[in-house]
Amino acid sequence: MATTQDVSVGNFIRYNGELVQIIEWQHRTPGNLRAFYQAKMRRVKDGKSAENRFRSGESVELVRVEVKELQYLYEEGDTFICMDNETYDQIPVQKFLFGEGAKFLKEGDTVLISFENGETPVSAEPPQYCIMEITYTEPGVKGDTATNTLKPATVENGAIVMVPLFVGSGEMDFTNTVNEDAVNKIAAQTAELLKLNKFVVSLGSEHTVTYGFMKAYAEKYPNISVLQIDAHSDLRLAYNDNPYSHASVMARIHDMGLNLVQVGIRAQCKEESDLIKSSSNISTWYAHDLWDNDAWIDDCIDKLGDVVYVTIDADGFDPSVAPAVGTAEPGGLTWIQGCKLLRRIAERKQVVGFDIVEIAPRENDILTEFTMAKLCYKFLGYLNVNNRI
Repeated sequence: MATTQDVSVGNFIRYNGELVQIIEWQHRTPGNLRAFYQAKMRRVKDGKSAENRFRSGESVELVRVEVKELQYLYEEGDTFICMDNETYDQIPVQKFLFGEGAKFLKEGDTVLISFENGETPVSAEPPQYCIMEITYTEPGVKGDTATNTLKPATVENGAIVMVPLFVGSGEMDFTNTVNEDAVNKIAAQTAELLKLNKFVVSLGSEHTVTYGFMKAYAEKYPNISVLQIDAHSDLRLAYNDNPYSHASVMARIHDMGLNLVQVGIRAQCKEESDLIKSSSNISTWYAHDLWDNDAWIDDCIDKLGDVVYVTIDADGFDPSVAPAVGTAEPGGLTWIQGCKLLRRIAERKQVVGFDIVEIAPRENDILTEFTMAKLCYKFLGYLNVNNRI
């Protein structure tokens, strides 16, 4: 029998006789009280969420599931009909299993369905990205690219999404898109801002966006270096067959021939480790090298050129600092370490832009958003004091 220590986010367990999926799973030790796990669970049969506490070490019934690739065919009532391309069986899958991604499904899309006992669908994952034409929105307003104001737009399947004011009908909306077209759009917009001599700071979103930023920055600053604060190397050649995935963003920047310095890394695959060892353009400071001294701060800055772009993945910080991230890893930078590094680089280098990405907001918890907003504010302050902006 498994215990609470064997459970992680995404697992399925049997709870009070019902199958539930773990949405959030946090270990807590309140003062002198006994440790426990706070869980947020989704009930498979109807999609409703509930919270519960489990004692540390308590026995739980883990349920194994089988994941299959199916093809989405059509909508029927409260279900999507999907086909097994091997057996040609047509399988009804409850819409709520797809979450927000349900409204972006298109006929023929490949979806991932998890089954209990090979028969009952218990979770569903839509495609990682989609491209849809905007069929109606209020007329685009040229020159509104500098604002963060959004407007509603209807896409080809009837779903309504929020888009920038300058987007017009007939244009393609890259909803949840992670591909070359999206990267090029980001690069083009960033280049326009750099032509106006703007100091560009980008917040939120998937780490892939940094590749778009760097394509623009490298045109203006050919010898630019990149400082990456991150839990992950992000150096996979491709992830889920997508070379523009967040797990491949630094591989694309490495392809550009740019100097890359990584700090806080504590999760990588063999492919990434091999690339680091073989490349003269990558310098990596692993998280376990940072704890007992501050000498690494100047050491890693020494590896950078005079002109630097800083990309900060929120999971580069320890989960005690930034818990609401997509792929948290224990043992990250402390708040003080992060601030020391940013203050020092502001003193020593010409920082021309930065981003803070990969925040995954959680309901009723603004700690990560507040902390990263404060980090942005402090970094801008460090740069201003040193006349960098």
